[in-house]
Amino acid sequence: YTPADLDGHKLMLRDIVNSGFTNLLEPGLTITAKLLKNALTLRASAKGKFFNQHGPVQCKKSRLEYNLQATYSFHNFYVSGDFDSKSFTCSAWRMYYIPLTYNFDFGWSNGNLNVRLRIYNLFSSSYKSTFGWLDTAHYSSKTQNYHQSMYRNFLLSATYSFSYGKKVKHDEISVPQGVQSGILQ
Repeated sequence: YTPADLDGHKLMLRDIVNSGFTNLLEPGLTITAKLLKNALTLRASAKGKFFNQHGPVQCKKSRLEYNLQATYSFHNFYVSGDFDSKSFTCSAWRMYYIPLTYNFDFGWSNGNLNVRLRIYNLFSSSYKSTFGWLDTAHYSSKTQNYHQSMYRNFLLSATYSFSYGKKVKHDEISVPQGVQSGILQ
């Protein structure tokens, strides 16, 4: 960051010549349990994030992040919930915190038709999204981003799948899931 003056306006110019290097380790584990004759699916994921960033932006952090999911299906109906913990990340020019999010799904599926009500962040009354900051010898910055997806909102969707002549098997209600792993399933 270099101070500059343009037509009487004081500016700070950013020029990344060499932003250093980053060591990032993200070990994780996902456990899935199917109970009650596969009507209830529970999934828990956890990962450790270990940052060690060198250069103009120094970042040395360790953090545990997790995701919890539950889905219960009965007849043609399903109910699910998803919770993501607060997360953290470093970039070449800023560090960010990302707030926790959660949602609930209520749906009905019959053959090719699927109707779903998704409720995002039901108890949230804030639009605050990522929070970023930067401290260097010449410059300090804090930013608070806002996004409508962080405030409580609702999504009602209806989808119909056309098979285009291909045989499609609909034995199981599929609910969109977060990060999944084939390990330990």
